[in-house]
Amino acid sequence: MDDAKGLWAEKLPEVLWAIRKTPTEANGESPFCMSFGTEAVIPVEQEVQSDRVACFDALTNSEGLNLGSDLLEELRERANLRNINNKQRIARYYNARVLPRLLSVGNWVMKERMPTLTGLKATWEGSYEITEAVRPITFYLRGTDGISLPHP
Repeated sequence: MDDAKGLWAEKLPEVLWAIRKTPTEANGESPFCMSFGTEAVIPVEQEVQSDRVACFDALTNSEGLNLGSDLLEELRERANLRNINNKQRIARYYNARVLPRLLSVGNWVMKERMPTLTGLKATWEGSYEITEAVRPITFYLRGTDGISLPHP
């Protein structure tokens, strides 16, 4: 068991680098790039000598980093737009597969609770039976105790 812990402890920094360097599907950018405006060099690239590492020049790199920090806000705005687009795509996919359910007298439902300022609470309450349909989505409800609610 200690060998497994040692192996995980040894590989943990590499795994964390991989997570921070991998672009997310939602915004198309890596967390490291969103934070610092440039892509990180992972330890493996230093050992294998990738083109980025082999052609490294400290003066050019510092100029590039300064230019990249000026463009960081634009990068974050583009990532935010991609994130919004991704959320809309997921919502369209979900909504295309949702089947509407018509409610009628005799169905049991839960009622949405009005938000409060006291903190986090459940947003739904009840079991209520529909006793009368006023409009297609407006109903009079009766609780499990037999008491009808005064307002639809």
